This record gives sequence, structure tokens and C-alpha cells, in this order.
Amino acid sequence: MSVRLFWDNRTFDALPASSLVPSSYAQMLPASNVQTQFRSRVWRSGNTLGAETLTIDFGAPVSVDAFIAFFTTLNEGSMTSGDTTGFTSGDWGDGPVTIAGNSVNSWSLPPFSQTLNQSSITDAQSPYQYFEGYFETTPGAPTYRYWQFKYYKSAASQTRDVGRIFLGQTYDIPQAPAFNGILIELIDGSNKSKGVGLQTFVEVLPQFKQITLTFPPMAQNVINQLDYIFAKIGQNRNFFLQIDQVDPYQEIYYVKLEASHKKQTSVVSPTQTYWVVAYMFEEQL
Repeated sequence: MSVRLFWDNRTFDALPASSLVPSSYAQMLPASNVQTQFRSRVWRSGNTLGAETLTIDFGAPVSVDAFIAFFTTLNEGSMTSGDTTGFTSGDWGDGPVTIAGNSVNSWSLPPFSQTLNQSSITDAQSPYQYFEGYFETTPGAPTYRYWQFKYYKSAASQTRDVGRIFLGQTYDIPQAPAFNGILIELIDGSNKSKGVGLQTFVEVLPQFKQITLTFPPMAQNVINQLDYIFAKIGQNRNFFLQIDQVDPYQEIYYVKLEASHKKQTSVVSPTQTYWVVAYMFEEQL
């Protein structure tokens, strides 16, 4: 059991809209929507192309180690149905939904490409999907100026939505949570009140998950790194949280840090202090 923070998306978020070039887009739903903090403010493709791309120009080489396309109506399906029917083996990459990097804006045979993994977002809102890929960082994260996200639609006449995109740096917390240190609560944001006769009236609002992670004693250098990360994020920036990277724990949560972390001394030696720490996150819809 491990925890990965998809936390540093600041370079991508700061890019001007002109640095994100889509193959097509629907009116009023441009590609720049993938930079907003609202996961459901989407880039919608047009309805004339079978293959769609989003080309990103960072302006200079940038090292990134992960990509996420969140809250998307894209669904891989199979080679005879869903959004893989337009894919052929002659296309770059080895799968129908791919991220690639290059030092120049050329995509016939990019030096780096990776097929993305599909999973479902398991909240109560709607059956949307997300696609994610983690790039091995040995001997180093891929470093390129240009990046391209590519996918295929089952029919050119259809459109597809892509919400929040992450293309940045991650951090794997070296200490696993405590044995019973993961608490995921479903919170109903609805407002309830009672009228005459004690009839209950409910203003229905969305449900969301509240996630609490409690870790056993951690060394000070790990605490310092987490302090640095959460100081950069603060309580106003959304980011992605992944609990474990293998089945059945594939869910990636789009969250805000709900409060500054709590820590309590656990073990104190002549050379090191160890802390028990807890973090609370609130899912963003």
C-alpha cells in the first residue's frame, strides 16, 4: 500500500492558451479548459475527425513524470466497439490513447510515447472515465518541449469531452499508511430542514468523498518534503491523490488539502525525531 501525490502541475497550468493546440474543438469549449481547477469544465472535440490530438508547447524542455486526462467521456472499449475502432497498428505509440513527447513539433515517430491506462471515476456524479500514465524516472523523467495527447473516436461525427489534465511532477510518499490508517467517507452536502409538522425537506447537493490518511512514525526528512509540497499547494489548489498504484486500488482522487496536517511526536532518539502524521483531503467535483 502506497500513496502518490500528483502535485506539481504549476508549469502546465501557467501556459497561455496559445500553447495548447487541439486538432479541433467545439464552440465555447476550447482546449484551455483542461487547465481550469474545475474538473468538469471540458475541452470538447469537434465532429469531423476520427483521431483527435492536443499538442502542448512548454516553450522549453520540461521534465514530467506523469499524465492524467480526467473527467472524460472517452471510452476505449474494444477493437470492434468503443473508441478504439479508428486505431491501426501503424499509428505512433502502441495503443489508441497515448501521450508522447518530442524536442520538436513532429509526431511521425516521437522518441517517447506511452499508452495510457483507463479507469472509471467512482463518485456519485456520472460514469466518466480517466486515463493516466506514470513515466519511469530511472535514469530520469522524460524531458521535452512538446507533448501530444492523442485518442481515437469510434466515429468522426461524434464528439468527446476531456476535463482536467495533469502533466507534471509526482511524489511517492516513502512511508505506507498505517495498517488501519486509511479512512474514506462519503459526505452528502445536501441541506436538510424541518417544516411545520416536522416534515423533512432536503435541498439536494452533490456527494463527495473525504479521505483521511494516517501514517506511522516518519523521519523528519520525509516530513520536511511533505511540508514543502503542501506549502506550495496550500488549500486553494486542486491536485490528484492516488492510493496504491496496482489493482484493486487504481482510483485517483481529485482533491484539495482540507487542513494543514497534524503531527505528533512518537519516537525521539538522540539523532532523530519521528512523528505520527495525518492528512485530510476533500474530493473536488
